[in-house]
Amino acid sequence: MKNNEENLKKESKKSKLLIYVLLLTLLVNVLFYGLMRQNATDEFQQVGIALTKEVSQSLKIWVNEQRKMASIISISSPISEWIKNPESSVNQENVGRYLRLIISRYHQFENVSINRLKKPDQPWINPNTGKYELDCYRIGSDEGSIVKFEDTETVEPILEGKSYYVSSIVKSSVTGKPIFYFSIPLTRNNEVVGMITFSVKMSYFTESLIAPIKYRNTGYLFFIDDRGETIAHANSSYILSNATYLTDIVNQLLSPLKLSENYFRGRFQGEWKHYYGVPFGLDSEYVRNQWYLVFTENESELYEQTNRYLLVMSLTSFILISLLILNFNRIDRYRSKVFLETHELLEKELLEEKLKQKNNEMVRQVNLDQLTGISHFQSIQRFLEHQIIEAKAADTSAPSKAWQFQRLKAPLRKRLATTL
Repeated sequence: MKNNEENLKKESKKSKLLIYVLLLTLLVNVLFYGLMRQNATDEFQQVGIALTKEVSQSLKIWVNEQRKMASIISISSPISEWIKNPESSVNQENVGRYLRLIISRYHQFENVSINRLKKPDQPWINPNTGKYELDCYRIGSDEGSIVKFEDTETVEPILEGKSYYVSSIVKSSVTGKPIFYFSIPLTRNNEVVGMITFSVKMSYFTESLIAPIKYRNTGYLFFIDDRGETIAHANSSYILSNATYLTDIVNQLLSPLKLSENYFRGRFQGEWKHYYGVPFGLDSEYVRNQWYLVFTENESELYEQTNRYLLVMSLTSFILISLLILNFNRIDRYRSKVFLETHELLEKELLEEKLKQKNNEMVRQVNLDQLTGISHFQSIQRFLEHQIIEAKAADTSAPSKAWQFQRLKAPLRKRLATTL
């Protein structure tokens, strides 16, 4: 029984140790899992910062290059002569040849338009119609012609003295593809006499800046604006799409971006995604709409390594818990065995005690019966002696009767002696 108690104590110690190991393992794994998850999130943000910074810087460089190029174009001889006399066929031919040369060199442009005041000494706005009155000569898919000027968003900012202006992203009336107008003023003697406008293909940014950038399998960049429109995306069907599911997700992205929250997560087409977005770094007074550059990656890929570790951790915990349960079952069976053995031993001892008590009782009873017999014998002896005495006293002629009592007395004396 003592050995059983010692074995139980040893098994209990082993169980406690296993529990401590399990709890410590779970605690370490949970902490390490949280650390891995945080590291993955931090890595995503660092990648987002690096990519958005790189693309934003590239766009800033592009804008500055367009400004420089437009400044050079604006002072060229063909442009200056056309501004002076736009009706001259020679001037039209020369400016057309010049603008076609520009388009052939810079494939990001769909069209290039040169616009001038109909009468440089008069306002640009017709007081009767309230609309801008411009002479426009456009080269591009039209192959050169004087046409009605379509872009009115950039006129007023240029008149107000802006060094350049970027319009909203719209669908081209010529090709139906997304474009925006990039305009700079044409000046003579420090006075604005016209403006040159480039119709820039958004596909240029998609092909040169957005599509080539891939991070792992699901990470990519795209542009949205504050109207809730997707303006540049590797999937061209998303650009300026009216699909409800696209406008909904873009509006969800805009909410934190407008609050200067760069990192957030959202659900798109049943998949959780992480986003890191920044406003495009142009001064808002030079753009019609605020652009936002967004980097995204699927959560399943972002936490792929973390989820693998979680799986391994779960399997390890399952094995440890299983071992703990098996050990508890083993201890429980051992305790049951010890209990049964102890119970049987106690029952045996109890039975022995009862038998012992019964035996003692029987011995006591036997002794009591013998003592009772002795008492009876003594009573009979006294009775006989009394009868003998009386017989002697009453009838001296009856010796035979007295003798019979005497004869009865002797055996009784013998039995009494034997009993004692």
